[in-house]
Amino acid sequence: MLTNAIVTIKEDTKPTFVRNSKSGTRGDYQMEKILYRIASKTCACCNRNIMVEPPLSYRDKIPEDRSKALELIQEAYNAERAGQYKDAFNLHTRSGNLLLRIIAHGKKKSTERRLDKLCLRAANERREVLRAAAEGAGPPPARPLPSSVTAGLEIANPQGKILLSLVEAKVWTSLMDAPAFNELVFDNQQCPYLTPMLPRDAPDTVFHIYWQIMTRNRYHFIYQHVKDATKTQTLYTMYCLGAAPGRAIKELTLSRATEYHTVCNAVCVEGVTITKDVRHDSVKLSAPLNITTAARTTRVDMPDRKKTWAPHRFTYGNRRFVWKDESKRLKEKESLYEVRSETLVHGSKTGKVQDETFERPIAWIHYKIASEKIAVVGMVGGLDQLFQEFILAGALSKRVIGLDTEISDEWIYQETLN
Repeated sequence: MLTNAIVTIKEDTKPTFVRNSKSGTRGDYQMEKILYRIASKTCACCNRNIMVEPPLSYRDKIPEDRSKALELIQEAYNAERAGQYKDAFNLHTRSGNLLLRIIAHGKKKSTERRLDKLCLRAANERREVLRAAAEGAGPPPARPLPSSVTAGLEIANPQGKILLSLVEAKVWTSLMDAPAFNELVFDNQQCPYLTPMLPRDAPDTVFHIYWQIMTRNRYHFIYQHVKDATKTQTLYTMYCLGAAPGRAIKELTLSRATEYHTVCNAVCVEGVTITKDVRHDSVKLSAPLNITTAARTTRVDMPDRKKTWAPHRFTYGNRRFVWKDESKRLKEKESLYEVRSETLVHGSKTGKVQDETFERPIAWIHYKIASEKIAVVGMVGGLDQLFQEFILAGALSKRVIGLDTEISDEWIYQETLN
């Protein structure tokens, strides 16, 4: 028997509830009211909600319940990997119900409560994906969600993937240690390049990027949700806190949807100053991105010039890569290439670099101008999970670095985590 007692919550719950008959939001109205009454009681004479403080005894129990909820989440993903979809469905339901109570009684505006909401959002999504398989009415999901477990399984059994991250983590001395590859092309140091080794027949990986911007006290909480090709399942979320007006974002974190309480990539931005000529136009702004990977190594994504992002370069696994602008309009499309050779142009005052790259890009990003979907990221098949996450961290950071905190209302996506 499947458990269906989970309820979706909204980001901000208010003591007054207004039913919008024109937009037909009766369901949202009822869900807000259910959540609010968990932490309130109703006056018998006038049926008014009277807010009360949660019992102190349960406040002390919240950390214990949070740990239990996280254990249930991991058990659900383990059951899914073992093919026990009905058990995974019910475990996601139990964790969701527990998180719902924690959120209702937790400390507002806290980091823990924000992460609890993300975990609840992920549980809701995965339940819907697993529902058909759990009821025996449809096929199971094509693949499990990325996690530290899947990264470890990929290292143990590459299945045709070129694990450049093992070179980055110094487990391999070079890509020559790869058990299988397409072909070998060597550099001057007799180390093979990555691009020729990648399989030609592997399907590309596509990510759809959606963002949410929520405001509080003139600060912006910015989320970039990375969804799979079906646009139904969130794989990653990049989070950053918008600073005071006129200041650029300094730190961003990328987390897997299966492990929101841990960070797989952290980005630190240096030397950014918002001026009048770059407000609302991050194309005119560039800065080095210090990206700390899951292997606990820090790599710098460095732009060639100070006034534009492309081209910008980084080193990963002893190989050099460069992002190049390939659009007629600036900041419409960028592609990532592996560098064969590069030299600094003599006498250049802007830092121009002349390079030679492989013809085949290993990743690309199409930027969109919209209130919800902002980009589509594609990558060639054969890249390992940790390298994909590194590419996503750098690509998504550039989208919001120059974002002025005084954003107009038309750009603020106020719909909450549902």
